[in-house]
Amino acid sequence: MDFTILATQNGEIFDINVTIMDGETEILTGKTSVCCATEDEAKIYTETVFLPDLKANFKVLNDLELPEVVADDPSIDIEG
Repeated sequence: MDFTILATQNGEIFDINVTIMDGETEILTGKTSVCCATEDEAKIYTETVFLPDLKANFKVLNDLELPEVVADDPSIDIEG
């Protein structure tokens, strides 16, 4: 399974669209919004909070492997 993240800035908010694919088959799409300063922060949030939440709530995503995200920038608070 693979996923793509599309983050679109809308003022101070990033609208996040996630698509999870298994080969050529779309398994699930999800949307959320997050308030942060950069697109990188929005993607880190998506990988560390939103995707794990989707995986916990949808058994069809059990095989989804999530990357371990480590912030390069110490000003990015990935723990909330």
